[in-house]
Amino acid sequence: MIDGVIRRLDPKECMRITGFPEDFLLHPNRNVSYRQFGNSVVVNVLKAIISNIIKTECLKFNTQANPNSP
Repeated sequence: MIDGVIRRLDPKECMRITGFPEDFLLHPNRNVSYRQFGNSVVVNVLKAIISNIIKTECLKFNTQANPNSP
């Protein structure tokens, strides 16, 4: 917050927090850039989510296959 006003992230900051490479070329129109980053998926976050889903499903499968295992 600056002087009581919430500062908006600029497109370059949005690009960085969503995992785009530094050499990514921003669209000249700021609104298009904001839309582009707002519609993106952070790959590292998606990998972590999928990895945890796979681990959880594997644990469920192993528990169902071996009901006596801890």
